[in-house]
Amino acid sequence: MRYWQFAIGLLLLPIGCKADLEAPPKVQWGEEPCAHCRMLISDPRFAAALTLQNGEIRKYDDVGCLLKDYATHKAQVHRVWVRCYDSDKWLDAQQAWFVRSKGLHSPMASGIAAVQSKDAAERLANAVKGTVSRFDAVLNERD
Repeated sequence: MRYWQFAIGLLLLPIGCKADLEAPPKVQWGEEPCAHCRMLISDPRFAAALTLQNGEIRKYDDVGCLLKDYATHKAQVHRVWVRCYDSDKWLDAQQAWFVRSKGLHSPMASGIAAVQSKDAAERLANAVKGTVSRFDAVLNERD
């Protein structure tokens, strides 16, 4: 009987260890490297992440790094996360608003920040003389 319990436990082990595909990533600020440029992820205002279908979470120090890496993993992407520039929250990139400006000093100089609402994006864009767009447009504009 114990053999069967052990065997069932082994079969269920991968299910319990799989990453939660719907949960925002956890980042150890200043300790984890960016998946693209390898710099430490230290400024939460510009952080981003990809959750892949296999459970892998790729974390970035700059939205620009995520954009450069996105094409490589596009077919495997389950969800894209961006850190809100003006709060301590992760946002689903499809729901976020993006501001691009040379006045935003992001870690890798992409000048891209994400915010939760169109109003917040317009306020930030006015403050830094930037442009407002959604995620699909930001993907198409990437360098």
